[in-house]
Amino acid sequence: IKDALEPPFALGDLWVDAGASIGIASATLHSEEAEMLIQQADVAMYLAKESGAGYELYDRGRDPNAPERLDLIRDLRQGIEDNQLVLHYQPKIDVATGSLTGYEALVRWQHPERGLLPPGEFIDLAERTDAVRGLTLQVIEKALHQVAEWRDAGHEMPVAVNLSARVLMDVALPADIERLLDESGVAPGLLEDELTESSLIADPDRSADILARLNHAGVRVT
Repeated sequence: IKDALEPPFALGDLWVDAGASIGIASATLHSEEAEMLIQQADVAMYLAKESGAGYELYDRGRDPNAPERLDLIRDLRQGIEDNQLVLHYQPKIDVATGSLTGYEALVRWQHPERGLLPPGEFIDLAERTDAVRGLTLQVIEKALHQVAEWRDAGHEMPVAVNLSARVLMDVALPADIERLLDESGVAPGLLEDELTESSLIADPDRSADILARLNHAGVRVT
């Protein structure tokens, strides 16, 4: 199907380029009910749109409507409220000198029943819901607390925190970060927000405004 859609086709006097996002579900792998297969293929189709891969095979683990995913979202919201997030810190080294230049905060979730979960198990879930806001602010709060401990021990080291595309659309983000900086007593220059290009695509104007406010507050943005 993808190959058939590659060449442009005539639409009246115009030549049009078309593409496809294809979702695939199999009766031998996913369900024996036609209605459920159509629903699963629809989910896979939207995953194909998001990934830009052109096609995706249905994956229950990536289905936001799967019962276990809904349960995990509920658990994540409760886990954020119960302070179950854990940060690990990856050192950042200057290759030229071999010196330590800072750390990157990597979040894990200490689930009360499933154990320590890596970010791949829950970050995507958070980014599809409003849970991403609470998760981001708790990660920043914990990272700043750690920076304060390092500073008090005589080691002033910056920490980098990743910001997702969805949270970058939150106009209250700069004020929230300034509040957390004030509460921790950490200098703004010791916090670095790391963004990906995809974070800026959804709404460039709003992203630019939020980034300008973060820069004005003294927070490093990369």
